[in-house]
Amino acid sequence: MGALACDYTYSLSPKRDLSIAAKNAVVRNILQEIAIHGSFLLLGHEHPDEDCIASLVAFALLLTQCNKRVEICCQGPIRVQISFLIDICLYNGIAVHLDTQTVPRMPDALVILDTPNPGMIYAPPSCRLLLSDSTIRKIELDHHLFANAACCGDPGYSLIARASSTCEIIAYLCYKLARNHAQRTALGIRNLYSRNVVLSILTGMIGDAKTGAYLISRKDRALYTYFTQRLNTMLREKTKPTTGNIASTKQILHTLESLSAEEHAVYQTMVKNVQHRGSISLLLLNQTQTQALHECCNAEHFVSLIKMATSNIAESISGIGISAYPDPTQQFYVTQWRVRTAARVKQLDLRLLLSHFAIQNGGGHAGAIGFRFFAHELINQDLFTEALVAYLDDRLHHMQSA
Repeated sequence: MGALACDYTYSLSPKRDLSIAAKNAVVRNILQEIAIHGSFLLLGHEHPDEDCIASLVAFALLLTQCNKRVEICCQGPIRVQISFLIDICLYNGIAVHLDTQTVPRMPDALVILDTPNPGMIYAPPSCRLLLSDSTIRKIELDHHLFANAACCGDPGYSLIARASSTCEIIAYLCYKLARNHAQRTALGIRNLYSRNVVLSILTGMIGDAKTGAYLISRKDRALYTYFTQRLNTMLREKTKPTTGNIASTKQILHTLESLSAEEHAVYQTMVKNVQHRGSISLLLLNQTQTQALHECCNAEHFVSLIKMATSNIAESISGIGISAYPDPTQQFYVTQWRVRTAARVKQLDLRLLLSHFAIQNGGGHAGAIGFRFFAHELINQDLFTEALVAYLDDRLHHMQSA
């Protein structure tokens, strides 16, 4: 049995988008910590998605450029579509521990990436004392700002920002470094935008935000477009055409959305349960259906397929997709929900749904959110589903008539 989601509760401060001045101060603090420490352990959240894995790898690569010893702990297995990220780590001498109970060597500092709150950190048991030890520096980079989002890092060392993904925050950090030659020299960075750094960052950004179509804020779209276009150009320039390696954001998206024969079969069985309610499509699985599907693939693959299905059923009707299933990894005591808007649905911020229904355990982006209920919190799922559909249908009509 591997490590469990950690019960670390060192900081319960709610996450807030930092001002530009505060971000700059945190960036300076983080770079100073990188300079003075020799070894780092990187942690992400339980059941890591593309952005989580990619942010772990991208930040690890930056640390190796500073001649630091780096190790990563995360929950496996890793989807074959993003296994190239693990290969990049192995090629660069970065140890990756999947489902491990212990960390062979204790680090000087911890870096927690893409994790909404301390209760979702995935860490070996040996790390729990480190997480609770106030003498161990804890650095954090994350973009989750709503519902139960709470700081995992130390005050002044948590780079929290409204962004499409945690990898976009790493892109911002690289942007700051690129403009500071003295800082790069002091850290020993000679090739800031290596191909592997660029590929990792883009993989996380595309994995979390796809093409960025659901981002409703003009600022959010502008930042996403700026970083993806700039990094996409770099990736093309740094990839030799004859190698057959990934060379563009389009190829990244195709790779992430490709399915194995096993995954395709599970996906087709899954979407047979879709129901349509006007501009809203629902994929609601009961315990028997979930158990049968889960037996055909592991937990991480199942979650990826649910996310893909939720997006696809939203796009298929140019409306909203809703999915829900009792989580087999939680003995079916927890029901996981996802809501996603189609790309053409503009100006509808799904995060307002969380506050409307007073949902504490959830978060996400304007066009894609997730939340969960424990069994004792949701006595009647049918009633909640009707209320949820009614709320979203009303918001759609209000948006269309505005």
